[in-house]
Amino acid sequence: MINKLTFILILLLFTDPEAYCAPEIVPNALPEIDNAVTPQLKDKSIANDAQAGKNNPLEPIAFKYTVLKMSTLLIECHPHPLDPLSAAEITLTSRIISKSPSLPISSFVFNIITLKEPKKSDLLPFFLSNSLPPPKSIPRKSFSIIVERGSGKGFEVITNLDTEEVESFTPIPHGLRPPINPEDMIYAEEVLRRDPEVQRRCAEAGYPNISLVNADPWSPGYIVDRLDNPAFQSKRLIQLYLYGKNHEDDNFYGNSFVIY
Repeated sequence: MINKLTFILILLLFTDPEAYCAPEIVPNALPEIDNAVTPQLKDKSIANDAQAGKNNPLEPIAFKYTVLKMSTLLIECHPHPLDPLSAAEITLTSRIISKSPSLPISSFVFNIITLKEPKKSDLLPFFLSNSLPPPKSIPRKSFSIIVERGSGKGFEVITNLDTEEVESFTPIPHGLRPPINPEDMIYAEEVLRRDPEVQRRCAEAGYPNISLVNADPWSPGYIVDRLDNPAFQSKRLIQLYLYGKNHEDDNFYGNSFVIY
């Protein structure tokens, strides 16, 4: 049975704690931290004895990480500049963009929220010196794609998570579309299965039970002849390849078919 302290020490053997996470105790939180410390650590007086590190340099670090695990509100962890966005950073991005007064659109959905990687030139000096950037020396930024409701127009948004500001808002050029996401795929298949004409044609192809028809959604890509066609303007296009099952447990990829 591995206890919490043992797990932390094992983690420290494989991870440089100062390189990937620089814990900082939030001011005025010491009473709460003292209450959060485990009895084992209190017995070693790590929380109150500043000399503990002289006996075992790992103990203060273990104490920091114990508190980090027990109360994330009391610790600020600085990610590596190339670390993916955390759940908290994704939520923060959504809040900043949704409340930004600089956006010219008011109703939209998020298509992508991901890390806006720093320039290679900013990281190269640290790479060449085999060191890591000091915490917060390189701003954390996010890259988002949002889609306006109704028009289907896409926009790219750069957000500074340190200053909590939208830095840029760029319309996606004419002819280009945001990538399809899982919600688009699920909805496209639902629309296809509800369509009476699709049901009729699937029945003619040998699949009268529409629940045994599976659709594999793909982005249609760059369609030149439809760029300026009014029939396709402001519409989100998805192409679907059809597969049928002969029974519920059948492998539908073995039964592709085309409807005309």
